[in-house]
Amino acid sequence: MKYRRHSHSITNMNFHIILCSKYRKAYFHKIKSRHLLSCFRNSCVKNGCALAECEIMPDHIHMFVSVMKPVRFQLHKLIHHLKGYSSYTIRKANPWMKLYKAFWSSSYFSESIGNISESTIRKYIRNQKVNVKSGYKFKSLVEFQVKRRTRCIEYEEEEKKIKHSKNKTQLHSGKKKQCSLSSFQNTNKNCKEPIQQWSFRKKTIL
Repeated sequence: MKYRRHSHSITNMNFHIILCSKYRKAYFHKIKSRHLLSCFRNSCVKNGCALAECEIMPDHIHMFVSVMKPVRFQLHKLIHHLKGYSSYTIRKANPWMKLYKAFWSSSYFSESIGNISESTIRKYIRNQKVNVKSGYKFKSLVEFQVKRRTRCIEYEEEEKKIKHSKNKTQLHSGKKKQCSLSSFQNTNKNCKEPIQQWSFRKKTIL
């Protein structure tokens, strides 16, 4: 990560944040990930930071946050906004969430990250679903999500290949049509003169 230059300071502030569900219940996999990510990005922007990495597990969430405006940034305010805004929007969109009394646990984990340990923390967050601990409660759920994601990626790649091949065939057929039309026009041009001569001869004979 590059150092950020401000009017009177140069900073490189990054945080690794972990938020857990209430009583560590697994319901994050039932919520659409894009809804959660949009909530987190909005709250980060309002608090002067950016969401660099995020991995959603069934009962907890890992986030890598980089501070863009240190004057506006306060860690406790960011956590408060993350929990409050996401809880309100997700409960509103998903009525079944009203069965649970609370969305987030009252506690959280955070650590400051320097320039050296940034790459290792990012890898750790990305590989959360790959390197699952053997004693983790919801290991089967995570494995199912990983399989589902790989299938989606494979399906998207196959669709891209099919589209690419279709475009190639269309271009090839279009070139063929152009060639056939041009050849047909050339033959007509060449055939005009003998047809006229034959018609003239026919008239003279009659």
